[in-house]
Formats: sequence, C-alpha cells, structure tokens
Amino acid sequence: MAQLGSYLCTKKIRMTLKELLNKVEFDDVAPYIVQHYHDMAKCLSGFKEAFDGMRNTIPSNLDGEQVKVELCIEDGKEPCLAAYHSDNADWETVVGREVVIDTNVTAPLEEIAAVILFDATFWGFTPEDREETFDEWQEDRTPPTNGNPYRLKWWHLTQCEHDSKCRKEDIGTRTYTWVGDTPFTEKRMNRAKRKRAYRWDKRIDQLERLANRWDLLQQIKRSAPNIDLSLFEGLLFKAARCEVSRREDYSVDGIGLPYIYELMTKYDRHFSKEADITLLWVQSTNIEKDVMNDICRMISHPLIVHQARQKRVRLTIIQLFE
Repeated sequence: MAQLGSYLCTKKIRMTLKELLNKVEFDDVAPYIVQHYHDMAKCLSGFKEAFDGMRNTIPSNLDGEQVKVELCIEDGKEPCLAAYHSDNADWETVVGREVVIDTNVTAPLEEIAAVILFDATFWGFTPEDREETFDEWQEDRTPPTNGNPYRLKWWHLTQCEHDSKCRKEDIGTRTYTWVGDTPFTEKRMNRAKRKRAYRWDKRIDQLERLANRWDLLQQIKRSAPNIDLSLFEGLLFKAARCEVSRREDYSVDGIGLPYIYELMTKYDRHFSKEADITLLWVQSTNIEKDVMNDICRMISHPLIVHQARQKRVRLTIIQLFE
C-alpha cells in the first residue's frame, strides 16, 4: 500500500478528503502521526475518534476550497510534509473538499492522511470540542457567575496576563485574538524573572485543575443528589494530577461502549493501570454490562463506579496520581 501510495502521489492525484480517509486504515496512519508530531502519541484516541467521525460525515455546504498537501521548509530545516485549509470550516464542509497533493510529494497515502488529520483537528478532536474552543475565544470576557471560587481566581489571573500583553502590543485590552509570543521562540529572561514566570504559570495551572474538579463535583451532585460527596472531594482535591477523558454518544451508529472501550484500551495513553485510583463516571440510557465488566476487570487498582441515566452516553475517566 505504501508503494502504491508513493507512485500515485507523484502523479498529483485528486480526491475528496472523505475518499482519502476511506482508502486508508487508522492503524496504518497512527505511526505517521507519532513520527511527525511526537507529543501527539498520547492523543491517539482523539485522532482515532476524529478519523472515524470524518469518515461517517456526509459532505455538505461545499465551498469550492481545496485541502493542499505540500512540502515546506522552515528556518533552514529539512523539508517536512504539511497540510493546509482543513481546519477552517465544519467537518461537513471539509470532508467534501478536494485534496490536492503537490507533485514533489512522494509520501504514501497513510502519511498524507496523518498530516491532514493533524491539521483538521487543530482546534479539537470533535465538532463539539471545536465549537468550545472558538466559544472561549469569542465570548465576552466577564467574570464567571457559576459560583466556582477557583474559576473566578483563575479568571482574574488570566485576565491580568491578557491585559498586560495587550498593553505591551498597544492593541487595546478589548482585543481577544491570540496574543502571545511567536511560536518556537522564547524571550530571554534573567533568573528572577524566570522564577516569577514559573510561579505564575504554576498558579494558573493549579487553579484551573481545582476549578475543573469543582465543576465535576457539581455535576455529580446534580445527577446524583443523594450521593455522599465527601469521598469524591477527598480524592479530587488530594490528587496531584487528574486526567479526564470524555467520550461522546456513539449509540446512533450501533457502536456504544464497545467502541469507547477500544479507544481506551488500544489508543488512550492516559488510561494507565499505574494510577492509584480511577473514578469511572458513566451516564447512559443503555449500559452494556459485559463491556463495563471488562473495563473493571482490566483495572487492578481501587475503582469507584457510578452510573446515571441520561439521554447521551458520556464516559469520563479520571485517573488520580499521588
């Protein structure tokens, strides 16, 4: 398949993104994702989810734009494969776009699919994630009003940081486009400034984690008002690290939890048996008990399972590290 892909690519083939994804398998694409983007090895479950989601998306709202794949050279480095124009529209539009592969590209189709998949998921692995990302950018920056004390402190710190950068750039604090350093560059700082910047970032990260845990406790309280929250509070706030994996509803495709189970066990690097405690939070109208039992048997450390009946299947796995 790799040789066939290389031969075809030199002929400057043209096909839609959906047609390209249907020609390859994700297990053949995944190694190229890791090869080109080393940090993405821990996110393969998200890429798998996006890969399958795009395959099942029906093209619509076609805009005539093309997804381009070509070699690019940056800062005198070796040429690298890159994709463009697959991240600037909804999936319904993107999967129907024509993929134009430049004549100097000799990569197999699997590698081409990998770089396109990375570009297409730049803002999120699902349409919902993408919308949330842009909502955070476009929303009016007002203090949160949901009563989360950690979120409020986090907001004040990030707002101060944002306003400071805007004043330095002289663009006004009402500007909420991305404001930051140029990618792959670092400002020179003396030791005192580096320590201050480190403490600032550490504090923001800590407040964000505490805010997320607070929101989770409120979610548990709303869906299970009679449950004792003291155990959850002790676990969440004692943990030095908290990993959360959310999965959407696949019952429409007849997949359900078996598909989620495959994502967890085969592709999710965060799902580790080395965690001290795993909180498995499942909300579903139809739980496949066999799959749930398999998940529970796979985990050797203490496990807490709570199930709530909702319209959507949502599996949240929180791994706590001491």
